[in-house]
Amino acid sequence: MNCRLTTLIIFAGLCLRIGSQEAPKEAPEIVSAYDKVRWAYWQEKSMIEWEYRKRISELILKADKIEVFLLDFSIPEVESESVTGIETFPIAPYEKDTRIVKKVELQPGDLKVFSEAVASALSSKGGEGGVLCHYPIHGIKVFRAGHQIFQTSLCWKCGNYYVEFPDTASWQQMSGSFMQLKELLEKHLPIPPEEVKRFEQMMGKASKGGQKPAGKAKE
Repeated sequence: MNCRLTTLIIFAGLCLRIGSQEAPKEAPEIVSAYDKVRWAYWQEKSMIEWEYRKRISELILKADKIEVFLLDFSIPEVESESVTGIETFPIAPYEKDTRIVKKVELQPGDLKVFSEAVASALSSKGGEGGVLCHYPIHGIKVFRAGHQIFQTSLCWKCGNYYVEFPDTASWQQMSGSFMQLKELLEKHLPIPPEEVKRFEQMMGKASKGGQKPAGKAKE
């Protein structure tokens, strides 16, 4: 009886040793394969979104109306325009609106150079990124034949803007192609010195541990 029990204990010990030796060999392969699948998903998603941005850019080149906006970068808590009468601009990824400080409809003579700048920026290779903040100071709306075909808000501080894809709105990182667009926006809607000062004051309070800026992305 004792002999059988001893044999069973030894056999069980061997099984445990074999199991503990084989598992680590398979686990890294599984983890690696899983990571590759996830990485491929993000790569393919990025390419699909880039193709979408390029196709929207082709439509922007045919724009017959463009509106540009100076926005309240602090994204205050505001009710809808229909409730307050205050004209607002959507910050789609946040599912919030911010106050429009000033709006300008471009003259027909400015449409070509501006639409080319927007299309060039939008179709550049940039891409989705982990955005920590968004302080929208400029906004754009593009129209064709009475239909809005594109809109976005732009944060020059954080270097990002948003794109509304068919399934979601997401942040995109700016590339060097945005410099021409920035120059055109600042030409038509220069940022008032008082807004620059207000922004610096807000950022100073945030760095000292004060109230967090409203443009700070939620973690």
